[in-house]
Amino acid sequence: MGMASASVGGGQKRCELQSKFVIAGLGLLRYVDFTEVGLGSKPKPLVNSNEAGSSTNRLKAFIFYVLLKSLKTAATKVVEQISKALVYLTSEEALGFFESFQKLLFFLIALLFAIIGVHFRSSDNSPLETHCAIFLLFLVAIFVYSLAYVLIAVQPRDSEYLSKLRFICLVFGIIAIELPALIIISPFPMFMVNLCSILIIWVLCSYKQISQFVCQIYGWLVQRFQSAPFPGERGDNNNQDGEV
Repeated sequence: MGMASASVGGGQKRCELQSKFVIAGLGLLRYVDFTEVGLGSKPKPLVNSNEAGSSTNRLKAFIFYVLLKSLKTAATKVVEQISKALVYLTSEEALGFFESFQKLLFFLIALLFAIIGVHFRSSDNSPLETHCAIFLLFLVAIFVYSLAYVLIAVQPRDSEYLSKLRFICLVFGIIAIELPALIIISPFPMFMVNLCSILIIWVLCSYKQISQFVCQIYGWLVQRFQSAPFPGERGDNNNQDGEV
């Protein structure tokens, strides 16, 4: 009995000591500042939101400015190319090209109308009924083309209007080829083909401006990343400010 009472008394003493340690620990927790330790503080963002927003706005403004400048340069080059084409159309070399274009135009128009006839042979509808607007535009283009061609034949070789008339004749001749093709091919693929052709020509004419634009963007990004402080440096600066 004595041994049992002694063991029970020892267990009670150990429980009392453990409860005292727990109470003392809870009392010390009240005086601990977890924000200094880092447990209760929120993680600081690596980049300030205001700095990120201002950098994004600057990048957008820079891209818009460079694009606007590139468009202006491209428009200037298009005008220069048109002027050179007009000057070339007055030369004797352009006469052979112009005559070859006439033959190619007549051949393509005849081929397109033959394909249209075969395409609508099995259909009950006439192409004049389903594509009346395209045929009207085609007649207008052919009329302007024929009028310009007649005026070219009447004008003397040294006339100042000869280059402009040849240019009008070429433009409306191309339109006269495009319009019958729209009856066979749907407008969207035709538009994409023309757009891709224009983009290829633009890239070939403006590849220097495009490369300069890419280099400017790369240099600006490198400058921004070099000037931006790293997270460790920003933390050291904050600690130095706190000590001061």
